[in-house]
Amino acid sequence: MSEPSVEEIVRFFQAKGVSGLCPACRHDRWIRLDNPENFVWVLSARGANGDHVIPAPAIPVIALTCENCSFIRLHAAIPVKNWLAENPPPNESPEP
Repeated sequence: MSEPSVEEIVRFFQAKGVSGLCPACRHDRWIRLDNPENFVWVLSARGANGDHVIPAPAIPVIALTCENCSFIRLHAAIPVKNWLAENPPPNESPEP
């Protein structure tokens, strides 16, 4: 499954009723932090005592930053990708 484009992310947000406004400054312009061609952001975990866990459990995320105030928002990538695969744009058919 390929990384979603900004347009696909916006389509997902609109379908789910996700606000496009920054919760910090109320602006509505976002920049994608990751470069899907090179890497994917993940949230990783540490043990309760602060030690690193090897291998670290991780959640792939879509990272966006507010163009105005640099607030960072994260969305779990797998559910977004799954929804996009199950809900292609009206002019496309689902992936096999």
